[in-house]
Amino acid sequence: MKLTFPFTVKTPAFLAGAVVFCVSLMVQAILLTDYYLHSPFYSGLICDSKVYYKWAADIFTGNIFGNEVFHQAPLYPYFIALLWTIFGKSYLVIYVSQALMTALACLLVFLVSSNLFNNKIGLAAGLLCAFYGALNFYALKVLPDTLGMFLLLWLAFLLMNAGPARQWLLAGCACALLIVARPHALLLLPMILIWMIFLRADAAITVKNAAGGLKQFGIFMLPVIVLVGLVALRNYTVEPDMVLVSSNGGENFFMGNNPKSEGIYCRMEGISPDIEHQKEDVQKAAEAKAGRKLTRARASSYWMRQAMIYIRDNFPEYLRLEALKLKRIFSGTEYTNMYFLWFERAEFTKSLRIPAAHFYLVLPLAIIGAVLLARDWRKYALIYIMILLSVLNMLIFYVDERYRLPMVPFLILLGAGGIHRILEITRPGTCPESRKYGLLALIMAALAVTFYMSRTEPPRLEVTHQLYCNLGEVYYDKREYRKALDMFYKSSRMAVNNWESAVGVSKALFALGNRDTAVKLYLQAFPNLDREIQSSCLRDDDLDSLREYISAQEGNGNNKRK
Repeated sequence: MKLTFPFTVKTPAFLAGAVVFCVSLMVQAILLTDYYLHSPFYSGLICDSKVYYKWAADIFTGNIFGNEVFHQAPLYPYFIALLWTIFGKSYLVIYVSQALMTALACLLVFLVSSNLFNNKIGLAAGLLCAFYGALNFYALKVLPDTLGMFLLLWLAFLLMNAGPARQWLLAGCACALLIVARPHALLLLPMILIWMIFLRADAAITVKNAAGGLKQFGIFMLPVIVLVGLVALRNYTVEPDMVLVSSNGGENFFMGNNPKSEGIYCRMEGISPDIEHQKEDVQKAAEAKAGRKLTRARASSYWMRQAMIYIRDNFPEYLRLEALKLKRIFSGTEYTNMYFLWFERAEFTKSLRIPAAHFYLVLPLAIIGAVLLARDWRKYALIYIMILLSVLNMLIFYVDERYRLPMVPFLILLGAGGIHRILEITRPGTCPESRKYGLLALIMAALAVTFYMSRTEPPRLEVTHQLYCNLGEVYYDKREYRKALDMFYKSSRMAVNNWESAVGVSKALFALGNRDTAVKLYLQAFPNLDREIQSSCLRDDDLDSLREYISAQEGNGNNKRK
């Protein structure tokens, strides 16, 4: 299997690729314009987005080396800081770069698909990718997922195209960047080694070819060892212990594998749900339970061991949990704890209706493609490997729409192959009627699986009250206190005993000058919060003035009694 670079593609393919790239970029331009004009989330960041932005700003202002072990993967904030250094600090720089990466990802889908099948199939695959809703949605978020998806596609393209040593070296560079952006990509290394030695369709399995594959893998690994080694050395310099890329693996593993887990993000008891304070809390909680001071690496190992103890002691339950994760991986439900496409499409960025392709469109095509391409599985092994990476990541940790995003373009490639095979099979005079009946049965089975998933999985998570609460925080940070109050009120009415939103109402009222009512509501709400939310509230700087006012009132009351 030999892929060609864009500049060697014949004119019709070049034009089709240009159409895919330009259409994707046009969709991104429309969405970004609408997002800038109408969405408070354009500059109102929450959760991980806020952390990555602050981290990038810290690097941009000169703290390049940092003074802590990396808690999250570092490539994305360094990438943003680099862009700001070149083009100036603005949100637009981030979003435009991600729009370009999304368009390039669609182009890569076209290139791979057109070389594996033909230009028309490549065009269809590229355009389906360009109109896939979640892919475009996450390009509008200050999150590393678009960068990770692009790097994974680029890596697959380079591996399929590699021949001379310099091309394996370039593929290794892409893999190294991917690992520093998404550390779970370390799982790729043994899979790529197996692919190089045993699974490549253009080489027979012989001792000579195996030796050649090992040599190529050695070249491929050079930049991986260098870059990951430098990141690990930097972490070791900050705190003498082994952290290859980031130290949050143990806690993430525990979040996805504990008695309360349902296969998706699960809050840890005693740990603030606010990602800004999570790394501090998991460290302190691990030290309190271990009874001694721990490094970041050892704190991560502690949570890893706790999850392993749960798995060991509850293995049948763990197997059911993994089965649930597997089902949710292939569900059309948006399993996430941050941003929701359906919410923002309805409330703010109405143009998100344009990229209307849904996972339940991709799923049946991918099932058909997986079956029809099975006889040539070695030829398409790299596509299966890239899908397997995302599946393993979610089975090991937990299911999230963001974590599924990188595998969608590869599911689209499988679907493109399925369409190609269907067209071949149904060509007049090329196949017996019995085979066509078999094809019809396969299509019906794929649709039945998709229908089953859509009927047994919830259409959406019941989190609307939390989304409005998050929106209230965004407006509060923008000092639009009246809008913040409206959002907090709306959130508080949507759930019984929604004391978190009540705290939001109190701080918005205080900012608007209604201090006595704000104090009364805060004193009523705070004791009813669970311990983790209380911890977040106590660290919320926005509540400092309200608490100072309460302290001053109490001090005045004590003075009067004296």
